[in-house]
Amino acid sequence: MEKRFRELELRLGRSMALAQMGRRLSGLALIANVTLGLLKYGLGFVLASLALRADALNNFSDALVGLSSVIAFWIAKKLPDAKHPFGHARSEYAASLCISLAIFYLGIHLLIDSVVAFFHPSEAQPESFSKLALLFLAISIVVKLGLFFHYRRAQRILHSSLLSALMQDSVSDAFIDLILLGSFIAAAWIPAWLPTCLSLILALFILANALKLFRETMDHILGLRPDPELEAAMEASILSVDGVLAFHDFHYHEYGAGRALATVHIEVDADQSLMDAHEISDRVERKLAQLYGVQASCHLDPKRLDDRDEARALKETEQALREYDPNLKIHDFRLVFAERRNLVFDIEIDAKHCRNPEDLARALKLYLEERFPGNNVVITLECANVGLPIGEIL
Repeated sequence: MEKRFRELELRLGRSMALAQMGRRLSGLALIANVTLGLLKYGLGFVLASLALRADALNNFSDALVGLSSVIAFWIAKKLPDAKHPFGHARSEYAASLCISLAIFYLGIHLLIDSVVAFFHPSEAQPESFSKLALLFLAISIVVKLGLFFHYRRAQRILHSSLLSALMQDSVSDAFIDLILLGSFIAAAWIPAWLPTCLSLILALFILANALKLFRETMDHILGLRPDPELEAAMEASILSVDGVLAFHDFHYHEYGAGRALATVHIEVDADQSLMDAHEISDRVERKLAQLYGVQASCHLDPKRLDDRDEARALKETEQALREYDPNLKIHDFRLVFAERRNLVFDIEIDAKHCRNPEDLARALKLYLEERFPGNNVVITLECANVGLPIGEIL
């Protein structure tokens, strides 16, 4: 599978390869569930088995999940257009959200049936079993577990939230069929309440997985930081480019599996030509694209290396801020001479200060101007890990 994916990635690009592989895997789930549903419903009708027909309806609902996944991957494969300049790969998240709700409904339905069966066992007596029914349930379990392991293998290669949702759906169905199979086989030898208790535990397990999947999908929709190892690797790659003195405001945006954008501010020598500085920016962008498949955009911040006055002012300002609050981080420092001597810089603040930054900014401005008489301090505050400016105090 990995070899096939790498071939598609070279030929079509990463996002297109992910969408094409995902559509094939979703189509497999659709075909399997429709086949199992038809066989179970037909057998349940012949044997007058309500349990088998109910399980068949569950397979038909899974087939709808598979169909929605096929559609989502088909949409994700579409090229960017004027209305959706970042592509359509986030359609996977919408489908994952629908699947999490479908699994949650399945868990609620099983929970209600289990509670009713526990308090009113006469209304939920196990049906007499048929060897053919047992065979179909066993086949269903094998198919569902096969889909689960197939999706898990693919997920390790594709890293798709939609495949994670299909994994959870498959393993939940396999456990439900397993309980139904056990109830049929052991109906004559075990207490009637035991399968009911197992069903109750399974229902809670399914609900927990559904809530976990829902939360993870919402995290992707709202926006997540990259994996810490990936983030550290990208940051190291930026610093490895010759000519990059430092960087800050590194932001990573994911628009679905295989579709990521990033922005970063890199500090370069102010004395070199604009063409040379632009070439450094291009090298950073190319490196991130080649190594991580990330479409990056670099902003250049010129840094004067031989300006002793600015270097001394920066050192004194950093020392003053450390004494005020060691958690504050400074960047984009500039010494600007106009009517007065201006200290211009940005400060990253933590989450507790982001809710009410104006008071902090005024206090910092007053503190620094008292510390350095005759200077005008211009501060731009940014929330740490976000980098969005939240106000400038002149």
